[in-house]
Amino acid sequence: MLLGCDAKGRPIAAANPVVAEAIERVRTGLMASAQPFAALLEREDLYCDLDPLRYLSHFITPRSSPIRFSARFFLCAVPPDQPPRLFTEETSEGFWIPPGEGYRRFLADEMAMAEPAEYGLAYVAQFESLDALWAAHADRRHKFHGIIDRIDVFWEKFDWRESRWRP
Repeated sequence: MLLGCDAKGRPIAAANPVVAEAIERVRTGLMASAQPFAALLEREDLYCDLDPLRYLSHFITPRSSPIRFSARFFLCAVPPDQPPRLFTEETSEGFWIPPGEGYRRFLADEMAMAEPAEYGLAYVAQFESLDALWAAHADRRHKFHGIIDRIDVFWEKFDWRESRWRP
């Protein structure tokens, strides 16, 4: 999926075979680290359209963690002419599942999940519809109010298993 537009700001027509091939060349080049993303887009005369994104959360691992990262999570509706595709270059497996079912599987120990992904999925699963989720994020602001984003002292004693979202 590419959140893209043409030079005039019009959404790209990803169903057009020529555009679909351009998107595929960008993805292939990106995965091969052939050029920076901006250069790959420019080569195909494509531009990013980040307007559809809604900010969900930001997680930073504590200093004591052996694996460090800072990850921002966003929401976005899939463009109507770009059906989702799974790419396994950066994953061990992939599949599409409703958020509530994914969270249920996680709680039942049927599916492993990193803490930030688990919390984001649980949050999204609380909404009755995409429209309700979208309305809650119309302001595009961080939504995990009341949750401290990985402050070291807090996380030393925080128990994720005891601090679940309601399914």
